[in-house]
Amino acid sequence: MPIERVGVGRSRIEYTGDKLQIAIPTKKNWFLILFLGAWLGGWTFGEISALKGLFGDSPASGPPLVLFFWLIGWTVGGSLAVFVFLWNIAGNEIITLTQGLIQIERKVMGIGSTKQYSLTDSKGFRLSTATHDRGYWGPRRQLWEFGGGRISFDYGMKTVSFANGIDEAEANHLIDEMKRYNFVKA
Repeated sequence: MPIERVGVGRSRIEYTGDKLQIAIPTKKNWFLILFLGAWLGGWTFGEISALKGLFGDSPASGPPLVLFFWLIGWTVGGSLAVFVFLWNIAGNEIITLTQGLIQIERKVMGIGSTKQYSLTDSKGFRLSTATHDRGYWGPRRQLWEFGGGRISFDYGMKTVSFANGIDEAEANHLIDEMKRYNFVKA
């Protein structure tokens, strides 16, 4: 029976003397990628049909105001699906630690969120207890692989989590690296 290969992490760590940067690509949910890819094909057809019905040469039957509000909802829902689709394909979580600051970015193709926290007010870097051992579907926010994470710290009376989509062993390694370079206290 062959021996199981030793796991390697998904994160990339770069230390430049005054900065520690950790880049974590999204964990690919292939079911979601395939499902949303197919769904977005149908969504595009619906969007084009509604636009033709509202602004085309032959107006749609029924009140145009109803179609207009339906189109707004359809567009918002489709835009969210496009973002989740792209996040699963090419999203990145980038954690940057400098002296006095931790920055957490969750972006896909330059779009997303960036949050900064003072390291002097950040306490207790640890393996997150809020991220349970999750199956394929997992907690709702993490189904989309956006938000939450395996590493947590206290920021005043708030708990901040990051490093989503990695295993517990890799999360412990990242915490050790942050301590090793003296960005967080033991």
